[in-house]
Formats: sequence, structure tokens, C-alpha cells
Amino acid sequence: MNRSPRPRPLRSVALALGALLLAPGAAPAQGPGVEGGQWTYLGGDAWHTRYTPAAEITRDNFGDVTQLWRFDAGSFGPSTSRATPTYVDGKLITVTGERRHVIALNPKTGELLWSFTEPNTHRYE
Repeated sequence: MNRSPRPRPLRSVALALGALLLAPGAAPAQGPGVEGGQWTYLGGDAWHTRYTPAAEITRDNFGDVTQLWRFDAGSFGPSTSRATPTYVDGKLITVTGERRHVIALNPKTGELLWSFTEPNTHRYE
């Protein structure tokens, strides 16, 4: 005797509802950007948007923007200026030098606030 499978409407509805409950909600296409001006992720936020809603620089005053300071990392040895800093608690935190010194700068003045270097090990000797 060959039995054909009977449709099970209740089971189908339960599976469909379960799939809807387990599916994530509509995710935003772009993250919110930095919150409160804090650049706590490498790309600004968890979505790596590199966006901040800062309103100080506008289309009207862009031509007036000038460089206020430049940090000279020469005392840390050869370095690259390609490191992306993070902005946390009023400090710019970044790395510099071959040994990847971690440094904190005052974002208003460029003054070195502190630095950290891994201790000498066989890796660096």
C-alpha cells in the first residue's frame, strides 16, 4: 500500500512561526557611528563606518580648517603615520615605532600624555 504524505497545516504554521521568531530583526544597513564623540573602535564603531556626526566642520567653513599641531614620533624610532587612533576619555590613543609603542596624546595640543612599551624580550634583542 502506497501512502501519500498528508499535508499537516498545523506543523507548517508552527515551522513558519518558529523561523520568523528565530530570524534576526531588520538590521540597519549602516551602524550608528560614534557615540558621544568617543572613537572606541578601530573604525569608529562596531560596524567600522568611520563616521562621526560632528557638526563643527561644515561645507561653509571647510576652507578655513587649518592644522593645529603635528606629533613627532621620532623619539620612538622609525614609524608609520598610518596607524588609526582611537579617541577615548579625552585622549587620542595610537601606536608608533617598530616596537609598536602605545601612546596617548592630548587631542587639543598634541602633547604626549603617556607611553607604554613592551619590556625587552628575546623577540626584540
